[in-house]
Amino acid sequence: MKVSRSRNASPGCYPRLLGRPLVVVATAEDSFAVRLRDTLHPEDYVLIRACSRAEILEAVERAGTSVVILDHDLREVDWRGLVTVLGEAQCSPALVLASRLANERLWAEVLNLGAFDLIPWPFEEGEVVRVVDAAVRESRRNARAHWHRTAPEFSARASA
Repeated sequence: MKVSRSRNASPGCYPRLLGRPLVVVATAEDSFAVRLRDTLHPEDYVLIRACSRAEILEAVERAGTSVVILDHDLREVDWRGLVTVLGEAQCSPALVLASRLANERLWAEVLNLGAFDLIPWPFEEGEVVRVVDAAVRESRRNARAHWHRTAPEFSARASA
């Protein structure tokens, strides 16, 4: 099974993905995408591959993405700017940065700027699953909070 590219997936297919978290894998490296595909099993997650900021944002906007895993080596995408944009998105996906240069300094910067976590590349399978599961839970909490902030009249009726 090949990891899908967002530009190859039609917007109409996204509603059929409900139930499993959608994870955008942002990388230009096939080995990175394949390793994530082999780690995050298709019965548990739907993976969409993106190779640019535009493809990431398209998947987030159209599909209700839960998590974006960004390869730090994808130089076309500034992860710091992406944290801000994703924080403003309606579905509030969590950003997980994956880096060959993972160290305490980068990890602190990632967390301080609002990304969800940093994972070292090459991956440890158990760590990836643990981080992605936690990121999915956080993303869903953020999406609910965003919805309640933007629909206060419904929120007030629901709590009454």
